[in-house]
Amino acid sequence: MASELNISEIYEQNLNFLIGSGASFGYLPTLQLSLKDSLMEEQFTVETLSVELTKQNQETLNTLLFMHYYNSCIKPAIESNPPVPLPPHRLEVINHYTDFISTVSSVIKEKKANERKCNIYTTNYDGCLEFAAESILSKGGQTVFINDGTNGFKKRYFHTKNYNNHVVQKGIFDNYSTPTPQINVLHVHGSVYWKKESGHIVVDYSNQDAGISFSERELELLSEFSSIVGNENATENDLLAFQHNDEIDCQAFWSKYNKLPIVNPTKWKFYETVFEENYYQILRHLSFELERPNTVFITFGFSFADEHILHLVQRSLSNPSLTVYVCCFNEPEKSVMSEKFKDYPNVKLVTTEAVLNFSAFNSQIFTLSKGDGTANG
Repeated sequence: MASELNISEIYEQNLNFLIGSGASFGYLPTLQLSLKDSLMEEQFTVETLSVELTKQNQETLNTLLFMHYYNSCIKPAIESNPPVPLPPHRLEVINHYTDFISTVSSVIKEKKANERKCNIYTTNYDGCLEFAAESILSKGGQTVFINDGTNGFKKRYFHTKNYNNHVVQKGIFDNYSTPTPQINVLHVHGSVYWKKESGHIVVDYSNQDAGISFSERELELLSEFSSIVGNENATENDLLAFQHNDEIDCQAFWSKYNKLPIVNPTKWKFYETVFEENYYQILRHLSFELERPNTVFITFGFSFADEHILHLVQRSLSNPSLTVYVCCFNEPEKSVMSEKFKDYPNVKLVTTEAVLNFSAFNSQIFTLSKGDGTANG
């Protein structure tokens, strides 16, 4: 598995990206927790801890876990959308996304006129891609169409068929016709800016309220709970000793949480049928793209924990003209990915000498700044 990526060799191919939570690290926490398994001495994630708590019938602790997940990840994602001023650490992440989109735009502009497009799939439900694109477009000079799958005016309605829409620039006398370079943004796991309305998905980037709130006592307990799962010296035994079954209204929380338009990180599914349908439509869109001839698929910040996506990619690797570049954060992750894709010679693992974060990806891997456009691990 050669660890190199050369833009000059891939820009003419059918270009696709998959962006995971590693790209938004610093803007939002990942699913990783500091709490350790007492037997394996490995850190839990939200999904693995939830599985363990469910096995032990710890309904209240599992509810507190998702209250913590909502409070630390989902709520900040909803509330930190522009024009809300961003703190420096979040603004830095948006700047990384801006660099990425700018490079993608430059690359697809070099493609043949009728092939100037690419797809960016993301499992993140934040608006980082959209906010970065908005920042670029607001400065002018960018002739690229960012398609988020919506149409409409006062209300923007989402449907995967809208990714088939393309913008064409024509001369005033119809004496020429030039397709505008296009970037499709597809939220595989949903978005905090999606809402269900009369069987449709409405996209509202001004939304800043998920309708979930906690009592003062619940916030106190949640603070204590969060300090435990954030303690690298704590284990699940410390968590099991934290019992407040009669002080948490589990049913009230889940009735609201289950309406959120995102994939639940334990069952990897939506609870609302309208979101579930679009989830599978986006996966179908990804499957079709990976079956196309001369396709390149670049993943960054994605652990392949979603088995639907993992198996879809593995099946698609039977396409001999598909090349998948998996960007690995460090050597341990490279070992994990090597095991997942050991039977697929058209998968290339990309690394750097240091950790491969989003900044390094933009400056060393997917960049036009180098003369040969090549990054080696």
